[in-house]
Amino acid sequence: MQRRALYLVFIAGTALPYLIGADNTAPLGTYTPSQRQHWAFVKRSRPQAPQFSLAADRNWVKNPVDAFILARLKKEGLRPARPADRATLIRRVYFDLIGLPPAPGEVARFIADKSPDSYPKLVERLLASPQYGERWGRHWLDVVRFAETDGFEYDTHRRDAWRYRDYVINAFNNDKPYDRFILEQLAGDEIGPNQDETLIAAGFNRLGPLRKNAGNQEVASSRNEVLTEMTNVVGSSLLGVTLGCARCHDHM
Repeated sequence: MQRRALYLVFIAGTALPYLIGADNTAPLGTYTPSQRQHWAFVKRSRPQAPQFSLAADRNWVKNPVDAFILARLKKEGLRPARPADRATLIRRVYFDLIGLPPAPGEVARFIADKSPDSYPKLVERLLASPQYGERWGRHWLDVVRFAETDGFEYDTHRRDAWRYRDYVINAFNNDKPYDRFILEQLAGDEIGPNQDETLIAAGFNRLGPLRKNAGNQEVASSRNEVLTEMTNVVGSSLLGVTLGCARCHDHM
């Protein structure tokens, strides 16, 4: 196994169980049942979709996601909003999937199209457009603290940062499998040291801010800050745990 993969296995496979207790005990304190149910520590499950007795409710539900939404609405004493008109619907889908408004001609064609698959076709067309990756890749870039400068005092420009940005956009547009997407970013330089794409993906590890002020000339200290920042982002972006807190805290 490659060195970075080993490093991350240590974080995810050793450090976390130590913090919460590999045998469900709390070596650093006593945690409440509620704390032990923190969402990042709960195994994924496949709950049964809610069932409804009223015909109107059953008719409203078109898929399992609708069932969960309707169940929560009913719990809160609310009812679903009325379906959007066609002009509103196409605008919502455009802004949601590609972040741009539809052209007037697109709206007119969608309103005139009475075929039962007109909406699914619209969604598929937008998902296949290059603007989809540009829109949704931004969410991932925010999660992994992407920036085109170093931050702090000098805020030096990172002239090649756009390569990682384009890697993320292309990954979304090419429907890259999520497990591969993560692997390339964590250890791209190890799994494909001669491939431009995987080397660029590994830039994930150095996207964070870089302090270069003249007052800190200690090389070891600077390297420690970089490694700590790398550990922090793995916890916050992939594990659902703020590992950076462990620098100063030993409790939940």
